[in-house]
Amino acid sequence: MIKIKLLFVLFVLNFMFADFVLFSECKKEKISCVTELIESAWNKRDGGYVSIVNTAIVELMVLAPRETVEWIHSRKEIEEELLSKWQFLVFTDFSGDKQNELETLRRSLIKSLEDTVFHKMDLIKLKERMISSLKNIKIRKID
Repeated sequence: MIKIKLLFVLFVLNFMFADFVLFSECKKEKISCVTELIESAWNKRDGGYVSIVNTAIVELMVLAPRETVEWIHSRKEIEEELLSKWQFLVFTDFSGDKQNELETLRRSLIKSLEDTVFHKMDLIKLKERMISSLKNIKIRKID
């Protein structure tokens, strides 16, 4: 039952990301709804879905960096896991044909973060940690 709920949450997330892209109007209410769904998926994730949930967080951060970084910072468990493991959880190609897509995602995230201005020192430091970490990541392929 948990896997069915998680699959539903991931389906809704994909739909909402499409809505962001199509209408490119990232309103606070939409972002809040998406982060609630991601957090629900995060709390129910297992080995097979960890990568999908973390990738959803990264994709949201590209679209709405300020709101997503603030949300991540308020969830220390998510912040630490994402920063310490996103090389493996997000930027590793397990299917063998996603290297270009993952590299584009990595570069888009770096640019999105670099273009975002934060005024609180803790968020500035988090942004800098993220950018530094992302610049050191090399897309890996698992055969």
